[in-house]
Amino acid sequence: MTAGVDGHDFGFRARRVQGGAEDHVDRAQRSVYRAADEAADYAEDAYERGGHVLRRGTREVSHQVAEYPLASLLIAGAVGFGLGLLVSATRD
Repeated sequence: MTAGVDGHDFGFRARRVQGGAEDHVDRAQRSVYRAADEAADYAEDAYERGGHVLRRGTREVSHQVAEYPLASLLIAGAVGFGLGLLVSATRD
């Protein structure tokens, strides 16, 4: 053994290092859990807002279709025709 370092001192330092490492692990684990909770809250809020916007958009489109049925039919037909051209153009 070297001078000034005995088995007791080495054991004390090892326990101190181990305790410090456990503290770092605990803090990191709490940070990960906190980040996961925040991400889950954010995703839940986004899901709720998305559902609200979808319902509102559906009501608006339904209102427009009911008010202008012929124009809606022509627009739907034009969109369908355009999509058909795009799909057939990619096969060639």
